[in-house]
Amino acid sequence: KELARLTFPGIVWNVSFTRDGTKVAVPCSDGLVRVLDVATGHVQELRGHLGATTGIEFSDDGAHLFTSGVDGTVRVWDLRTGSGIIVRREPSSISSLWSGFGGACETGGAGDPVVLYDQLADRWVISQFASASGGAPITDECVAVSTTGDATATYSRYAFHLGSNFYDYPHLSVWPDAYYMSM
Repeated sequence: KELARLTFPGIVWNVSFTRDGTKVAVPCSDGLVRVLDVATGHVQELRGHLGATTGIEFSDDGAHLFTSGVDGTVRVWDLRTGSGIIVRREPSSISSLWSGFGGACETGGAGDPVVLYDQLADRWVISQFASASGGAPITDECVAVSTTGDATATYSRYAFHLGSNFYDYPHLSVWPDAYYMSM
C-alpha cells in the first residue's frame, strides 16, 4: 500500500526511517532536509546546510536527526519541537573532528561526509574523503566513531590509505560484529 508520494526538486540522496516507522527523512540536493510524518502526511522542512545534504540518520528514539552535507558540516536537529532547531547553535565543520590527528585526514579533508548510527553499540560513525596533497587525487578515507552515544562528544579516529585507484565512493555499513567498508 502506498502511504504517500513525495516529489522534491533536485536529487534525493538517501532515506532514513525512525525505528518505529512513524517518520521518514530525506536529504536533498537543494540543501533542505524533509521529514514526513507518515500518519498525518505533514512534511517538515529543515534548513541550514549550504548545498546538498547527503547523509542522514535518526537517533534511536527518533527525537533527533543527524545530517551531513557537502558544505562539510554535520548538524544535529531536535525534532521534538517540530521546528527543526539545531541542537548545536553553530555546527562544527567536519574538519574539526580531525584536528590534531595528523596526516591527510587533518590537512587534506575533501568533504562529502557520510553519517551512520550503530543502534546496537549506540555509536555514531562519520566518514569523509581526504587527499595527502589536499587536492586530486583522493587517496584516503577518514572514519570517526563516537566514544559514546552522544554525537557531539569525543570520537576515536581512523585513517585508511586507499591508494590512487579510487574508482567509487567507499561504502560503509554497520553490522553487529564490525563496521565494513567496500569500494
